[in-house]
Amino acid sequence: MPSTDTLPRRSRVLVLVLLVAGAAAFVAAGVIGRDDPGDVSVRSDPAVEALIPVRGARVLQQSPVGIDLAPGWELVSLQIFPDDRFVAGTGVDVIGEVSVTEGLLLYTFQPGEGKALAALSAETNCVVATYRRLARPDDVGSIDWCFEVT
Repeated sequence: MPSTDTLPRRSRVLVLVLLVAGAAAFVAAGVIGRDDPGDVSVRSDPAVEALIPVRGARVLQQSPVGIDLAPGWELVSLQIFPDDRFVAGTGVDVIGEVSVTEGLLLYTFQPGEGKALAALSAETNCVVATYRRLARPDDVGSIDWCFEVT
């Protein structure tokens, strides 16, 4: 009796393997693309929604640096340090060159020619963002994080 299968067994196995691989890639992309869920300082701070780049990320020298704040907050200072020591006087405050996406409260600095930083330093860079509540300007907070530049 001839087989009524339209696909041979080998083809069915191949299709199944491709579907599983596609699903795994989709899940991996979702996990990689979001902020670190283990970053307690971001999750526990009502003013901060995300850090750019995320803590511990590996980025290029021309990558943007910034912070995504919750509604009701504004950025006061964004200092970028060329290492992880946070030594006074070594940080560059780039607040005057920060771009703001108003509806999202996304504050970003893009290094470039003619700016306070033409490029991020190679290896470790750290950032201190200081922000305040619009309704109570004396309610000030800050967060710091570091990332690697390749």
